[in-house]
Amino acid sequence: MKRGSQQTEKLHSLSANIFYPDPNEEEPERTIEDEKAFAENLNSIMRELLQVPTAEKEGFFNFVNQLYELKYQTIVEILEQTKTNKQVAEVLTQIDIDKLNKLNESASMLIVFLRHPQLFEQLQDLYKI
Repeated sequence: MKRGSQQTEKLHSLSANIFYPDPNEEEPERTIEDEKAFAENLNSIMRELLQVPTAEKEGFFNFVNQLYELKYQTIVEILEQTKTNKQVAEVLTQIDIDKLNKLNESASMLIVFLRHPQLFEQLQDLYKI
């Protein structure tokens, strides 16, 4: 392959655009305090925008952990599709990293809620909507 050829660029795109950790690798160290602070901040934003009382902290924390674990698993599933699904591979390798990340984040969140509609109900119950 010559430098700058389409093949080189395509290989570069396949390896360079995906910055999600391998699910088999050890996750970066996160503390429970960091996760609780994130959930608390998210809870505050939700309360203000929805103009409702704050959701119970432990219940909201558990909801956020469940949601983000499912979302992460779905992103991994999307990325795994690049190995076997030509259409998914084409989409993901032909866009820049910012668009790729936005696409994966959006698709994974929508897929999670479609696969687990009870999560939406849990969220409504937490905020009594």
